[in-house]
Amino acid sequence: MIAYHAGLFPKGHYGVSLFFAISGFLITTLLLRERERSGTVSLRGFYVRRVLRIFPLYYAVLLLYVVLTLFVEGDPVRETEFFRNLPFFLTYTSNWFVDLHGSRVIFYFAWSLATEEQFYAAWPWVMRQARTWRLPVATMAGLMAVGQGIDWAASRGLIDGEHLYARILGSIQSPICLGCLAALALHLKEGFAWGWPLLGQRWSALAWAAAAGASLVFPVPEFLLFVALAGWVASCAVQAHSWASPVLENKGLRYLGTISYGMYLLHMIALNLARRVFSPEATWACLVGALALSVALASLSHRFIERPFLALKERYQA
Repeated sequence: MIAYHAGLFPKGHYGVSLFFAISGFLITTLLLRERERSGTVSLRGFYVRRVLRIFPLYYAVLLLYVVLTLFVEGDPVRETEFFRNLPFFLTYTSNWFVDLHGSRVIFYFAWSLATEEQFYAAWPWVMRQARTWRLPVATMAGLMAVGQGIDWAASRGLIDGEHLYARILGSIQSPICLGCLAALALHLKEGFAWGWPLLGQRWSALAWAAAAGASLVFPVPEFLLFVALAGWVASCAVQAHSWASPVLENKGLRYLGTISYGMYLLHMIALNLARRVFSPEATWACLVGALALSVALASLSHRFIERPFLALKERYQA
C-alpha cells in the first residue's frame, strides 16, 4: 500500500483485497474451531477481543489526524471536509457516506477498516445461528453473487456505480466472502479432501501466488484475482511446510506482520512527511523514507498502545 500511495505500484491497492481474504479465512476458522470446541460462539468474547485489538490504535491515530488537520494541514477546504466526515470515521461508516473520489480525502483509507468492522458485526451472528454449513455458505455465496452482479451492471452503465448500494455491495466484499468460503470448505472432511490436491502440495502456495501475480499483469476478470488470493491464503494455512515457508517464516517479515496494523494506519502520515523532507517527485526516496518511518512509528505504537490492550485480550481467548 505504501508503494501504491507513493505512485510506484498502480495495482498495489489489491493488497487490501489480500488482507480481506486473510481476514475472512482467519475469522471464519476461529469461529468454526470455537463452535466445535464449545458447541457455540461467544459473541461477547468475540467482540471484546475485536474491540481490544482494533479500537485503541484506530482512535489514537484518528485523534492524531484531528490534531494534524487543525494545526498542520493549512487547506481550509480539506479541513472542513475532514471534520464533516469525522462522524463517519468515528462510527466506521466512511465506506457508506464519505466521497472517496475527491482529489484528496484526509483519512481516506478508513473505508477498508469500516468494511472490516461491518463484516465483524454481522458474520459471528450468522456463524452462531448456523447448525450446518448451509446457512453460512449460502450467506457468503449470495453476498458475493450480488456484489458481482452490481459490479457487472455498473461496468456496463446500467446502474450508477457510485450509488450507495453499489459502494456497499460491490465486489470489494468478494475477497472476504471467498476467504470465508475457503475456510468453511476446508473445515468439512469432504471439502478438505477435495481441496488438498490444489492447496496441500508443497508447491501450492507458490503456484497460487504466481496465479495472483499473473492476474495483476494480464487482463483477466478481477474475480479471478480474488480467487487466486483466497487460494494463496488457504494454501499457506493448509500446508505448513511449503516451498514458500522460508519466506513466510522469515523473522523480519513476521515482525512486519506483527506491526502491519500500525503501519497501515500510520503510513500516510509517514509518506506525507517523507514528501516534505524530499519532494513529491522523488518517489523512490519518498517510498524508502515512508517505509522506514512507518516501521518506526508502528513499532512504537505496538509497544505502547497495542500490546497493553492485547494483554487484556488474552483473557477473552476462545
